[in-house]
Amino acid sequence: MTEEELPPFPSTCSTIAMVSTQMRSSIRSLLFLAGLLFTFGCDPTVDVVRPSDQYQYSLFGTLNVAADTQVIRVDPHLDSLENRSPDVTVVLENLETGREVTLRDSVLTIGDDRFYNYWAPTSIAPGTTYRVTVQRENEPLTTATATTPSAPPEVDAGSISLPCVDRESGNILYVEVRGVEHLAGVTLSYAIQPPTNGSTPPPVSYTFNHSGEIERGDENFVIRIDYQPDLVSINPESSEHGCADSTDLAHSYAELVVAAGGPDWPTWLHVSLNEIARPDAFSNVTGGHGYVGGIYPDTIRVPIRTPIAR
Repeated sequence: MTEEELPPFPSTCSTIAMVSTQMRSSIRSLLFLAGLLFTFGCDPTVDVVRPSDQYQYSLFGTLNVAADTQVIRVDPHLDSLENRSPDVTVVLENLETGREVTLRDSVLTIGDDRFYNYWAPTSIAPGTTYRVTVQRENEPLTTATATTPSAPPEVDAGSISLPCVDRESGNILYVEVRGVEHLAGVTLSYAIQPPTNGSTPPPVSYTFNHSGEIERGDENFVIRIDYQPDLVSINPESSEHGCADSTDLAHSYAELVVAAGGPDWPTWLHVSLNEIARPDAFSNVTGGHGYVGGIYPDTIRVPIRTPIAR
């Protein structure tokens, strides 16, 4: 087990960190699991259930068709309180082709706690079933099976207008999603340009989970995103000054990520990871608890518009 120094991942989940730059998109995909959803990264305080011989490990993660790296968090039930290494091998298998990939292990340290992420730089095929197996000495202990979506969502979105307005429901981004049966999650990211102070620091990205605003229609999904709280919280001056304005932003757009869920994606929303980890809650993990699901996200740029000076 190797431990790497992990740079902070700027988002509303302030404790997220990355194992490497290559893993950025996969760690972000886990945000969906936390919002339901898309993730262990947002809630490292998830408690595993009471140890037993029947339940060996908790698994949390997403198999992301749009990412070049896949990440699964593995929590050992028996050893978790002592923060010991799981000391296992984690294998990702394509059940249609039989191809197997052994995931690499790494450690995420937050305060006094350690979390074990298994990852591999490998692509995931759409419309395909995969199995994640935790094994020791080639003996399977815990498994999870998930099918990826066959296509990404079709996304239409409006724009963000600045400055924010004071009236109720006056700062809404309207999003329509078609072409999918299940939505796994929605995030919106903004890039803030830090003060220069004689240098040119890189922009800082802030990501907000808006999965709770998903509404299902007869033939589509509608998402009404109130972006005012997002922009207030990232105002460089302080939230007391209201929304960040166009001079604070590094780009004239925000990034909207909408992820389709696979055919076996659960229908519940607004469930915390602590609830998911309960023995009586939904789980697709055999010999353990948690959830591993397939997602296929699409990313679009949402224009940020400001009034034209006259």
